[in-house]
Amino acid sequence: MNVIFLTFYLIAMVVTLLFDIRKLRSQKPPLKRLYYLIFALAFGVYFCFLLGYQIPMPTSFFIHKVSPWVFSKMQH
Repeated sequence: MNVIFLTFYLIAMVVTLLFDIRKLRSQKPPLKRLYYLIFALAFGVYFCFLLGYQIPMPTSFFIHKVSPWVFSKMQH
């Protein structure tokens, strides 16, 4: 990812949070907690990427582990 994408991603996260805060005031507490949990996870992924920590993604697991195993079974 380049700097331009990371900058726009952070701006989009902040703008989304600012627009949603007004609507979240009238929501029930469990929904508020879920929203903030999802937002915290998204920000955590962003922050980990900035620190250089590679987060394992499901698609990379599938490509590197599952797909070769399936192809090896199909060839036999």
